Amino acid sequence: MSPARSLATAATQLDSTSSHLHGYTVEWRHHADALFLATAGPAPESARHNVELARASLEQPRAEMAAVAGVLRSYSPLEDLLEPLADGLAPGLAGIGEALDWMCAREIAALCSDTTAEPPQRLEDFEGLSLEGIHEIHLSSAPAHVIALAEANPDLLILEASEGRFAALVDPTSARTQPSSITTYIPGTGSSNPASWQSHIDNARALATATGSPAVAWVGYDAPPRVPLAARRAPAEKGARALTRFHRALRRRFPRAHHIVVGYSYGSTVAGYAARDGMRADDLVFVGSPGAGVHRADELPGRVWSVTNADDPIRYSTGPVGGVHGTDPSTPWFGADPVPGTQGRPGDHSSYWSDPAFFEGVGAIARRY
Repeated sequence: MSPARSLATAATQLDSTSSHLHGYTVEWRHHADALFLATAGPAPESARHNVELARASLEQPRAEMAAVAGVLRSYSPLEDLLEPLADGLAPGLAGIGEALDWMCAREIAALCSDTTAEPPQRLEDFEGLSLEGIHEIHLSSAPAHVIALAEANPDLLILEASEGRFAALVDPTSARTQPSSITTYIPGTGSSNPASWQSHIDNARALATATGSPAVAWVGYDAPPRVPLAARRAPAEKGARALTRFHRALRRRFPRAHHIVVGYSYGSTVAGYAARDGMRADDLVFVGSPGAGVHRADELPGRVWSVTNADDPIRYSTGPVGGVHGTDPSTPWFGADPVPGTQGRPGDHSSYWSDPAFFEGVGAIARRY
């Protein structure tokens, strides 16, 4: 039986059960009234009261059954419309169907509960739902610019989306299995501006190509909009808490993968604070970093790597004795390993993302395992 017909059948059965239950309670009250009508006194009145309480207690499940039937019936026409398109669209329709089931179950739970759940936004809110299902749910409510990004990037799966926040996985074909590694990329200053999100997706895609495994573009924090504001620690510390939550949920989904976190510019400071405070990355890569929030690499879990181009002005914001965000991760005193093949590379603050040597170095890190 098709999903649409299954929903319609379930709705009809619930309606029928609800109707029978209602008829039963009405008949029960009629017989009780007839039974106790001719008698008076405390005992008959108590019995009559107990019968009424029992009848009333059945009214709530009856009403809930009717409400659930309405929810099921509202979803069945949509599934009926999608069913003829199934040939050739099975993966996408599977995600849509799973998303519908998940949202339907959520609505039913809300109907049967006295509390209202917060709308899901973060990856951890979708436990038990596939990445395809999460993607479809976000497409139903995401801002227009996020939907446009999804349409322009068919290898994209949206994991988080709200005003000013965005996380997406590229190379989803590999992610449907258990990949050997996953790279999470955190961009820096100005990255909360949706106009920049395509460039972050492109960078994540390049990392996925270099490692041969999926990569995530994570813009899940309120990044400073301009360089002078990047001297503030508060956005990095707040962003680190959000990154830790996201990365914990990502590790639960891919427990056997080797997790690489690449923080770029101010995003490296976010990654450093997160690793300092509990985020567990197997490899932590600082790119053009103004500081990682710590003085030495051995204060962070996992293996730590760093690269700063020879002409990157970010080096003037920190140094071997520290700066606003701590010691320069690329100085020998910090103790990080240089990203393979990148020592002394020419280039400015943005040229990492067009430098084949940088991507080869990240790929070498991924291939160690």
